[in-house]
Amino acid sequence: KSGVLTRVSASDNSALARLLREDGRRSCVAAPMQLGTRIVGVIVLYDLQGPTPSAERYQVSVLETLARQTVHTLSRGWAISKVVQNERSLAEILRSTSDGIFTLDASGAITTWNPACERISGLPVAEVRGRRDALARLHARTASGRPVDLLNWREVDEFPREMLITATNGEQRQLACSFTRAE
Repeated sequence: KSGVLTRVSASDNSALARLLREDGRRSCVAAPMQLGTRIVGVIVLYDLQGPTPSAERYQVSVLETLARQTVHTLSRGWAISKVVQNERSLAEILRSTSDGIFTLDASGAITTWNPACERISGLPVAEVRGRRDALARLHARTASGRPVDLLNWREVDEFPREMLITATNGEQRQLACSFTRAE
């Protein structure tokens, strides 16, 4: 609990020493696994006896390094787990919204195309993912009839706030649009 390496001998007069004696141990060295100010675990070596004081110092040094590396690895795992959880939540939102949402990579190829985009356009995700021609296939145009070309989206000064498309069933659809750049 102190956040520092702790040594306990069974001959000490403490609750930990009593537990060591009950377990038939002579001693222990405990190194905390600390994440910031929070201790998330402890690595314990029992009955550590080095042939020399320098050997014991080496073993303790290895123990402290192991504790630091373990907590670092655990924290990376927790961070990765949180990212995966957030991505799953985002994927669920994209699957369940009635708004058509798609993303483009730097080259203008479609990287995501949610189910609402499929319903609105008639184009299944399998036919658009990785391709650059989905909007052309839908004859996307502004309200004034100017073609909407997002192939070079990085060079577009102003994205249209409304768009007309022709769905695969021939139906004309007027869409309200919003765009967000993300790196």
